[in-house]
Amino acid sequence: MQVNSIYTPQRTSEDKIKNPNTLDENDFYQILITQLQNQDPLDPLKPDEYVAQLTQFAQLEAVNDVKHMFENLMLYQTSINNLLALNLLGKEVKAEGDIIHLEKDKDATIHYQLLDDAQKVSIHIYNEDGKLVRTIEVGAQSEGEQSIIWDGRDDKGHHLPSGDYTFSVTAIKDGLSVGVNTYMVGPVTKVEFDNNKLYLTIGESKHLVNLEDIIEIKQ
Repeated sequence: MQVNSIYTPQRTSEDKIKNPNTLDENDFYQILITQLQNQDPLDPLKPDEYVAQLTQFAQLEAVNDVKHMFENLMLYQTSINNLLALNLLGKEVKAEGDIIHLEKDKDATIHYQLLDDAQKVSIHIYNEDGKLVRTIEVGAQSEGEQSIIWDGRDDKGHHLPSGDYTFSVTAIKDGLSVGVNTYMVGPVTKVEFDNNKLYLTIGESKHLVNLEDIIEIKQ
């Protein structure tokens, strides 16, 4: 996989002596680059935050082409994301999603979070064609993160083939639905690009996970 080299804005040979109490374009580049290098990888600087800071810079005398500067900074952000994705290879992550991968004759773990206590929890598992193949009645569970083991069998007790399956969780309390978040958990096994966006593969699943859907990196 080819990763773009890190883009670093360069000073030109036409740099002029400036008033030490003023900021020019190169100063502003360095400020934003420092912010990018020290940002939280799970909560990177948002485009609207770029725009807000670029708008401030637009008021400085040294600005010549804000649009060009914005494009350069986005290239730099892409390079940072590329390196971040590579560093995730082999690490266990938790991502938003409803995919579970099943290996033949093996168990699979289903991860989810209940947003309130529930008196009844049911797990529904579907094959790649969207057909319901298994329902697991869990019973009562407390608010918080939960996981259950699926034995890889359908409702008739037959072992299902290897592949990706989707799941949904139904939780009920006092006759009302309880909110549920579903997750994919496993090691990052591949990093790839599609339409200029970064995606990760978790475990043996063929499902591509958007880098933005990663919510936890386990050490």
